[in-house]
Amino acid sequence: MIPDIDIWRSARVMLKRYGDQAAKEADDRAGQLLEQGDRDGAAVWCRIRDAIVQWEAIGRQGPAN
Repeated sequence: MIPDIDIWRSARVMLKRYGDQAAKEADDRAGQLLEQGDRDGAAVWCRIRDAIVQWEAIGRQGPAN
């Protein structure tokens, strides 16, 4: 199992590299791995995608006061 901190770090890297397309890129990677039969790898990319979506939602809401 990959620790949550590594998932969040990966999500941050994806956001820096792909911007608004980060979640789609992560989803595409998960799909590719699923097609290859790598369910564990696909699950990791789904976790990264979910973290990206959460991070984007936090960014849209702005910082907490």
